[in-house]
Amino acid sequence: MMRTYEALSRPRYYRDCAGDFLIVVGVWREDGRVTRYDGAASVTIGVASQVISWEFDAAYLKRCRRVDAAAVPAVWHQSLDRYIEEVASSCAL
Repeated sequence: MMRTYEALSRPRYYRDCAGDFLIVVGVWREDGRVTRYDGAASVTIGVASQVISWEFDAAYLKRCRRVDAAAVPAVWHQSLDRYIEEVASSCAL
């Protein structure tokens, strides 16, 4: 079984059934079939918005609704963008 990673040219945004926003920046494939998605979730804990790194199961993401980037609230969008920048800079080292 061969596992490969493919970065997306543009991030994809989703909203799960709990109302949290997810961003997908890459996909994991096993023998050519997408099995997992790489990204982050912006979740609210109390009154604070927090971004966590997350690998999404393909079956989980099918239950989420894809949304335009404009649908993501500004505060979460900024957190997700900052997260992507941090990951990109750490990968460039």
